[in-house]
Amino acid sequence: MFMLIAVASCTSTQAFSELYTMVTEFLSLSRTALSMSLRESPSLGHFVCYALLSLSLSGVFSNRRKFLAPLAAGSFGVVMELVQMFIPSRDASFMDIGFNVLGVAVGFGVYLFAGSLARRRASTAKQAA
Repeated sequence: MFMLIAVASCTSTQAFSELYTMVTEFLSLSRTALSMSLRESPSLGHFVCYALLSLSLSGVFSNRRKFLAPLAAGSFGVVMELVQMFIPSRDASFMDIGFNVLGVAVGFGVYLFAGSLARRRASTAKQAA
């Protein structure tokens, strides 16, 4: 996921658009509602990518270090926006940073909620047995 976001952040908008089109057509996703929404709203793309990054990183860290997942994902989002300041065909944006951080928070929140729900179900199943 890190590599996908890094490549997307560092390529020109036109090159990324062409790559995105090729990948979605290859995966037969080019005409789905999500794909069309992502194409029309780059901010939604930032949100979704960073939510998935945060969600996936959350499963990597131990329980005592879970807070590092959103910190790492959020830091990566800020760094990728700052890198874009030095790429002529890209623009760094505080709004993009905001959507990155919002995605990180939602992804981590989903992870915490799903974990809480799983623990509750396991406790209920244990009491029933």
